[in-house]
Amino acid sequence: MKKKVARKKSVKMLPAPGGSDTLPVGKIKIEPQAMIMAAVQGNASIDVLERLLKMHERINEKEAESEYREAMAKFQAECPIIVKGTSVLNKGGESVRYKYAQIDAIVKEVKPYLLSNGFSYQIKSEIIDKPFEGVKATAIAHHIGGHSEESSFSSPIDKSMAEKGYQTLQQAWLSAQSFSRRVAFCNLFGIMTGESDHDGNKPKSADSQKQEPSKDTKDKLAALPEYIASGFKALGYTVKNVIDFCNRFQWDHNKIKYELDKIANASDTEKIKNV
Repeated sequence: MKKKVARKKSVKMLPAPGGSDTLPVGKIKIEPQAMIMAAVQGNASIDVLERLLKMHERINEKEAESEYREAMAKFQAECPIIVKGTSVLNKGGESVRYKYAQIDAIVKEVKPYLLSNGFSYQIKSEIIDKPFEGVKATAIAHHIGGHSEESSFSSPIDKSMAEKGYQTLQQAWLSAQSFSRRVAFCNLFGIMTGESDHDGNKPKSADSQKQEPSKDTKDKLAALPEYIASGFKALGYTVKNVIDFCNRFQWDHNKIKYELDKIANASDTEKIKNV
């Protein structure tokens, strides 16, 4: 009985761009630039070149957006909660009506984290009369990779404050502008503000940041699963970074892991493993 011998399948070949050599199909990664060059060398029509250029632009836009998302996730993980250090007193000055963080204080606090993650920004303001009389602010984030996004917020003029003697009408306009700029900026970058946890209601100094975590915080840190702890270690986070990160997501292990997975760069660090 004659034994059957399996035939060796031949690999289909394609002409290599710009030469007579051939390359196997499925074993080459065609880059948009190479495709455009091949089309130019092959005297392709204008229509073909335009389609290739548009494809190249779409690929670049997707890559830039992906870099923006990764940088934003890293920024939000590093950025601390900004302390509301400005108090607004009642008319008589006897008590505090509310507290807030001024836009210049917020920018000063977050600027190092923006720069280290490749972000720049601008804020535009305009007067509006619909749906109410007030100020509209638009904050725009630019990433070094080329992608940009914006966030807008509109604030009405509170003329009653001027009528009650808390401020002049001009101050009411400035308050609306400041408020809309602050909210638009914080919404754009996901910045959070909160009350101080130490005396003085001032932003945390370098010395206060070195203080020992509370027993409750230490217990929460000790309870972090190994796959989360290894993720923080792989990303090079300090204890303070870890605490700020976990506080942001209420120490929910599933949320923490999800956010870490978005930040982790699979090409440089091992992907955080599932439970």
